[in-house]
Amino acid sequence: MVDLKDKVAIVTGASAGIGRASAKLFARAGTKVVVAARRKAELDSLVREIAGEGGDALALASDVSDEAFAKELVERAEQSYGRLMSASTMPAYSANRGRPRAFRSKAGTELSRSI
Repeated sequence: MVDLKDKVAIVTGASAGIGRASAKLFARAGTKVVVAARRKAELDSLVREIAGEGGDALALASDVSDEAFAKELVERAEQSYGRLMSASTMPAYSANRGRPRAFRSKAGTELSRSI
């Protein structure tokens, strides 16, 4: 099993469903989690829940299909916690919209170097 303690992960679509569950699982494994979605109140609730269980999380609310926000998300993760281990993209990306190029290239580069 891979040791996820003190690693850093970004989880988008984290305000509900699979994204929220993924963020909680990462946190329970000791991963520092940066959660993103459009609904700030739900993200803040998730961060409190993770902190209440002894985890560490940071929330950024916006639309991850916005290229500027995608860049900010990766930069804030690195500034807050260091080298990025994983970027999990949940339902925010439809087949028609795709991931922003900045998120793909920056996160992809980080993933290649860290895994």
